Parts: sequence; structure tokens; C-alpha cells
Amino acid sequence: MLASEKQAMKRKQEEVQLVITSLGLVLAFVVSWTPYGIVSFYTVFGNPDTINPIISRTSAWFAKTVVVWNPIIYALLSKSFRQKAEQLVRCSDAS
Repeated sequence: MLASEKQAMKRKQEEVQLVITSLGLVLAFVVSWTPYGIVSFYTVFGNPDTINPIISRTSAWFAKTVVVWNPIIYALLSKSFRQKAEQLVRCSDAS
């Protein structure tokens, strides 16, 4: 295999990994924000008095958890992110 073919293959693998990571982030966003969106639409277009306050608060809290999921998804799906994070941890250990 030529060097240019190897580079093209590596580039293609990196692009596929980027797409998988992006889809994971989008899925986490949709799953996290959908309950809040449903409750909000029901509050605006339905009868807001019938919504349990616990459900309302829980959906809002769950929507905000997407900031927790993003680094976890990056760590699980992105090799380059894991490598950079490991470098940062090693630098902080040396200090």
C-alpha cells in the first residue's frame, strides 16, 4: 500500500469516528432536552395546572445534564480527546 493510500484510509477512519462522536452528542442533546420540550409545549398549549411540579423540575434538571454527558461522550468515542486529556492529567501530576 502506498503512503498516500494509508493516509487517505486513516483520514477516512478519522472522519467516520468524528461522525459517530457527533451523532452521539446530538443523540444526548435530543434525549436530554425532549422531556423539557414536551413539558414546555404542554404548559404553553395545554393546561399548565395539570403538570406535576416534580415532573416540571425534573425535566428542566435533566435538560441541563447534557453538559455532563458531552465530556463523557467525547471520552468514550474520541481517541484524540482521550489522548489530550491524558496529556493534561500527566502535566498536572508532575507539578
